[in-house]
Amino acid sequence: MVSNMPSEEWAQEVEVAREVARNFYANAIGKLAVDYIRRLEPDALCELAESEAVKMISRIKEILDEDDAADPECFQRIDSIVSEFEWMGIYTLRHQ
Repeated sequence: MVSNMPSEEWAQEVEVAREVARNFYANAIGKLAVDYIRRLEPDALCELAESEAVKMISRIKEILDEDDAADPECFQRIDSIVSEFEWMGIYTLRHQ
């Protein structure tokens, strides 16, 4: 089937279709994740969260303990810590 739409309009239609497909996939993945989490025992979920928290705190300590950063490079250390928080989905206004 050949479209009679101008190419710009056709490109917009294709992009809309792709966006809809991405949203359907995201929704489906989200539902799978929620179903999986609901099946976890409360203790298993707590252990998982605690494990991730301990890993993040350990990484922050490693960053602060790095000997290769001089005092003027303290900003780099703080930036690295903020990046660790952001990687875990924890955002701060300080980094903007």
